Amino acid sequence: MHDFDPEGLVQEQLRDRHLQNARAPLTLPESSAFVGTWLTSLFDPHCRVVVIDANVLKSDIADAVRRPGTSTTLFTTMNMRALRVYCAEHVVREIHEHYERFADQSRVSRERFFQQWTRYLRLLRVIPDGAIPPSLLSPAELGRVETLAREDVDDVPSVVLSLVLGAAFLSKDLLAREAVYGCQSDIEEARDWLTLLRAGGDSSELYKMLAELIIGPTIAGAGLVVALRAVAKRAPWLAVGLTGLATYGALRVPREAYRAIGGTAMNALQIVAAVAKPYYQAAERFAQAAPAEPTWAELREANRRGSVLHRAALHVLARAPLGVLSAAELVQALPELGVGQSLTPVRKVLRENRAFVRIHGKWQVGQAWAYTGRR
Repeated sequence: MHDFDPEGLVQEQLRDRHLQNARAPLTLPESSAFVGTWLTSLFDPHCRVVVIDANVLKSDIADAVRRPGTSTTLFTTMNMRALRVYCAEHVVREIHEHYERFADQSRVSRERFFQQWTRYLRLLRVIPDGAIPPSLLSPAELGRVETLAREDVDDVPSVVLSLVLGAAFLSKDLLAREAVYGCQSDIEEARDWLTLLRAGGDSSELYKMLAELIIGPTIAGAGLVVALRAVAKRAPWLAVGLTGLATYGALRVPREAYRAIGGTAMNALQIVAAVAKPYYQAAERFAQAAPAEPTWAELREANRRGSVLHRAALHVLARAPLGVLSAAELVQALPELGVGQSLTPVRKVLRENRAFVRIHGKWQVGQAWAYTGRR
């Protein structure tokens, strides 16, 4: 008889899920909307946000070409909605206009590179260049961005986007990472972007496993209670009979059966613990890759009130569990900023800034880049 190994079972299940996800077809509809469902938000409500630069993106596309039939970690986490990956428009334009050169440099087929690229375009959340002004940054953040601009102005939109969203920054460029993170230890932590992606994917799948272990039985138990109450209300005599039958059945169950039930329950609790521990570890690893953010009070001291509201709206909406919010819902979701944040100024921010996109009467941050089919 084999020893019960809950940690081994969880890791095996996690590997199987990642393998299945890597082979999954493209899941999003062909539109610019990134709208989730209540079911997906129930089983994974934590929105993990990252910003990607051109070097990491084109490298990942080349890797995807080299491994047909199995998606890369980046593509899989986007496709399964474990991560929300944002990028500045210039990143998309750079790859779209120079894909032939990038394919040649990577020594892969131009045609297959372009085919893979069109798949990534369906999942990337693109922010128009210039849509997020530097006025949303704190003085310290702005100083680092201005230093970067003197060396490499091309990376500035991606860096500003990462800072304003408070998102992990996937980049191979040391100067760009310095502008986002400032602290040397944080820069080194963010360097290993593949480990970061794996942490995001692990935390997503492990949370789903926890939800399946806990939410499913909870819903079933609640349903049983509701059913029994309905029976008791409509047919009290039937409820008394069912209760007596259940009591009689319980008395007839052998002790060995109770021991088996107890052993099964203990095993279930061990599995929950075996899922919870690596989930929190993976979630912590991912959270540590986000840049340090100024407080709303600090931003209020240094920036215009409208800029504080603009940044807060971006930060909250980028993490909305369903991907979209109405203006009224956004008002409710905003933290206390100490500035005017009623429905009127929130609507004004949403309507006047191009980073916000209206979808079916609600709002999201960014949208899929309009692919025209032309090269």
